[in-house]
Amino acid sequence: MRRKIQIKKKKETTLGALAQMIARGFAETATKEDIRGLESRIDGVDNRIDGLDNRVHALEQTVAEVLKLMREDRKERMAEIIDLQVRVAQLEKKIGVR
Repeated sequence: MRRKIQIKKKKETTLGALAQMIARGFAETATKEDIRGLESRIDGVDNRIDGLDNRVHALEQTVAEVLKLMREDRKERMAEIIDLQVRVAQLEKKIGVR
C-alpha cells in the first residue's frame, strides 16, 4: 500500500501581513513609561528589603546580647550552686551527717 505524500505549498507572506505581524509585536512590547513604572516599583521593593535587612540585623544583635547575658547568668548561678554545695557539705560534716 502506497501512501500519498502531500506537499504543502509555502504560504507567501505579503508585505501587508508582515507589517501586521511587526505591529502586533510592537503592541506587545513594553513602553518606556512601562519600564519607568517597573523601575519605580523595583526601587520601592529594594527600599523595603533594605529596611527588613536592617531590622533583621538589629534583631540578630539583640538576640546575641540576650544569649550572652543568659550565658553569663548561667555561669554565675552555677558558681553559686557549687558554693552552696560546698557549704552544705561542710555543715553536714560538722553536724556529723556525713
